Amino acid sequence: MNRSWKQFLSDFGAEFDKGVVKNFGDPLAEGRASSSAGVICDLSHRGLIAVEGEEAFTFLQGQLTCDLNEVTPTRSRLGAWCSPKGRVLALFRVVHTESGVLLQLPASQIESTLSRLRMYVLRARVSLKEVSDELVRVGLAGDSAEGVIERLSGSALGAPDEVAAVGGGHLIRLHGSVPRYQFIGDPNGAKNLWRAAVETLTPAGQHIWSLLEILSGVPEITQSDEHLPQMINLDILKGLSFKKGCYVGQEIIARTHYLGRLKRRMYLIAAGSGDCPLPGASVVSATAGSEAGQIVTSARRSEANGFVALAVLRIDAAEAGALHLGSADGPRVELLSLPYSIGDDIE
Repeated sequence: MNRSWKQFLSDFGAEFDKGVVKNFGDPLAEGRASSSAGVICDLSHRGLIAVEGEEAFTFLQGQLTCDLNEVTPTRSRLGAWCSPKGRVLALFRVVHTESGVLLQLPASQIESTLSRLRMYVLRARVSLKEVSDELVRVGLAGDSAEGVIERLSGSALGAPDEVAAVGGGHLIRLHGSVPRYQFIGDPNGAKNLWRAAVETLTPAGQHIWSLLEILSGVPEITQSDEHLPQMINLDILKGLSFKKGCYVGQEIIARTHYLGRLKRRMYLIAAGSGDCPLPGASVVSATAGSEAGQIVTSARRSEANGFVALAVLRIDAAEAGALHLGSADGPRVELLSLPYSIGDDIE
């Protein structure tokens, strides 16, 4: 985390745990604010890779599932980097910059992703480096966040992935039924944004943002090489192009789309009891007596017991119901509605 930014957050009452903002002194109030007026959160648990050079876009076009032609100064995209077998190794938020592209992903994945991605550079005129300490990430969410964004940018950024240049950085509209935005930029711009936003929004810890992200149906991938991008709904979230041409894993991904029938999708689930399961934890179908799928990411409910999670499940098992965490006698989980339909056909 940028040192001056960490001190700035401390001055606002931030309490840290292993470099991540745990809360701002009143977790219950932060939880209530997340479902009412809105919150503002530090997103330093997300890291940044800068991809620069005259062939930056060409290089990434051959690596990521999204169409880099759709990444512009006014539009961002989600995009996955996959193995040759079509399984997701990393999921990025892809942002256009004057010198190339920013790739945002969980900070814990930066080192391994950079090391592996550099193996594909070969003779391409492109450089990759971590810039997590140079730029600050801030998230804003809630109905009141729309007003803050309009005052700062002059626009509501009405559609997901829309981008506006504001105060030394980029403001991005994120997916979800609750208005959500992210700022990526220099520390001074982030501080100005924070000062303006806290007049309306409640500062909240990383857990609150993770909860809102899950409720928005956007996964965080920390367990790699497990799922096809369609299985984590990346086609619905506009992070997967079937028309852009070749990229790593494209053959298997396209074959599944055009010739096969997708048997697994990502669902939003909740349990009224139990601890947050780790990525990869099993969800079991009591009806079929077999594993129905795996947890992708989870978070505690802010004002209730239990947790919410995104899980990749067999479609037939999800439709049958009677799902439990871990085993047939584990905590019962229920399906919740995602803010988008997973039944739509994607071209």
